[in-house]
Amino acid sequence: MPRNESGRPLLLLVDDERDTYELLKTGMQLYRTGEFQIHYVEHPNMAVEAINARCYDACVLDIRLKGFSGLNLGDLIREHDVNVPLAYLTGLDTEVARAEATRQRAFFWPKQRFSNPKELIHLLGELVSLNPCVEGKRLDNHGFMRQLPTTPIEIPAVLRTLVAYSQNKASAQAA
Repeated sequence: MPRNESGRPLLLLVDDERDTYELLKTGMQLYRTGEFQIHYVEHPNMAVEAINARCYDACVLDIRLKGFSGLNLGDLIREHDVNVPLAYLTGLDTEVARAEATRQRAFFWPKQRFSNPKELIHLLGELVSLNPCVEGKRLDNHGFMRQLPTTPIEIPAVLRTLVAYSQNKASAQAA
């Protein structure tokens, strides 16, 4: 059964700095690793739209997003799909961030840990194979296929306001 249009596992990468995506894309080309496909988005709103539109084999989030915490986004994703493999790839390596990732049953990967993209690509390949999504259903921790909720996830109003404020502030500073 194909997982998505390409037949390869699909990874959602949410990071407001494009360099992580470029590193992964370049590393996959360099090491001739085409085992999974990366869907990259920069903003939490785009991540929520993407998750509501399709089933991802895994999600990788940055903790510090513009105007929003990746940890909050992780909570929203977990509410929608409790078994999606989730990892934080971040430059913010604190005890609080690690504890929150553990609470969410997510992997915590400090960016500083990876001097070579090959190791990261290998870990991402393992991540997308943990609880795959096949035709809109998720393989759960017991090996059963479960239908995902059809109710879309939404960013709570107070967090949407913070995201909008942050985006407006960033636009004003860039001008």
